[in-house]
Amino acid sequence: MTALLRDRDPMARRRAAVALDGLTARLDPQHPQAITATPGLLAAVEAALRPLRDAAVSKDPPQIRCVAFHAIEQARRLPHEALRARAASLLEDARVDCGPSPGSTESGVFTNQTRREGMEEIIARLDRQPPPLAAETSSALLAAPADDVVPLLQARLRRTDSCQGLALVAGVLARRNVAEADVEATFGRVAAGRCAGRDPFAMSLAQSAANALQVRPGGIARLTTLLRDRDADVRHRAAKALAGLFATLGMGEAARPTSAPAILAAARDALPALVTLATTERDGPTRCEAVRALQRAQEADDGALRAEAEAQSRGRTLRCLAPPNP
Repeated sequence: MTALLRDRDPMARRRAAVALDGLTARLDPQHPQAITATPGLLAAVEAALRPLRDAAVSKDPPQIRCVAFHAIEQARRLPHEALRARAASLLEDARVDCGPSPGSTESGVFTNQTRREGMEEIIARLDRQPPPLAAETSSALLAAPADDVVPLLQARLRRTDSCQGLALVAGVLARRNVAEADVEATFGRVAAGRCAGRDPFAMSLAQSAANALQVRPGGIARLTTLLRDRDADVRHRAAKALAGLFATLGMGEAARPTSAPAILAAARDALPALVTLATTERDGPTRCEAVRALQRAQEADDGALRAEAEAQSRGRTLRCLAPPNP
């Protein structure tokens, strides 16, 4: 992030300033999401102060200058003597056309509205960014103060129709452990392809969204419904995600068995649809994912799930390369 403050792309500089502003906020022990100020972290933040100061006094737009200035202002108030002293010395001769806090209107430049508009633009760009840049933006949004960014992320879910943007925004919310209902609904929408975009990156995110549904009973029920979708790509994603679920419930290297009744019940409910897919699906890779899911279910750690999978599969042809049953 410190290196990005000197990037030629103004959006990269803005993302870096927002991320570092969020970091200096969370170094305050009173912050609701305070993080431990390790010596290495404090040294890294101190190294960022000079580039932040350069950004603050530059000719960049207020959304960059004022966020950078506010990051140094926060560092100047932290209970870490070396960091506080360095920030204070950098601000001694600095002339920045910004108020002293995000809510200030003294200068008419750096206000909550200014910051909000800058953050909204950053979030909107997730719709079309290439993978490396999207990863950087997601990291910056994860580091930003929750009060600033979470409502904007939730609002974005209602405004965009981009599969990529929906998956990335929901992913940030999921990693923040907030808005669970919104996240699950969005992952379901992306997994079902009910959004715009079918490029390789969007398709990989759609599979990630399907995989994310397997951790909750409602998500497993969504995947089960998608096994009957008219779109072969959607059926394939759902079958692959369920194969991953049953691998975690089994006894192999990926196993993370659970005793949660709701998860096990949802997994059992998926078995009939998987049997149907495994015996009638004409798309070979999709059929193989269904077969793999049933085979893993037959190896489940839970006895009731294992017995149900064996009963559902009895007398059925479950070979990947076998033609669909008439």
